Amino acid sequence: MFRNSFADAAVHPAFRARQRGFAGLGPVCRSCVRSRVCGGGLYAHRYAPAADPVFSAPSVYCDDLAVLVDHIGARLRRDVAELTAPRGKASR
Repeated sequence: MFRNSFADAAVHPAFRARQRGFAGLGPVCRSCVRSRVCGGGLYAHRYAPAADPVFSAPSVYCDDLAVLVDHIGARLRRDVAELTAPRGKASR
């Protein structure tokens, strides 16, 4: 911290890997239909010493993220359908 600048940190391989976004996800995450929403989860939760690179494994919370993303998606579809449904004429 005292010997290196922010510019030094910005070119460090670990820092660059974190900035790769979708391309930085492992093959399991990239092939998942939910990956554009969850983004693979928190970077630190994708650590696996046997993975190459070590942060390319699915999140340890992958199953929980799937439930959450699916629930939110279903709720949004339902609510949008209700809001955009044609309304009947009001009876007087």
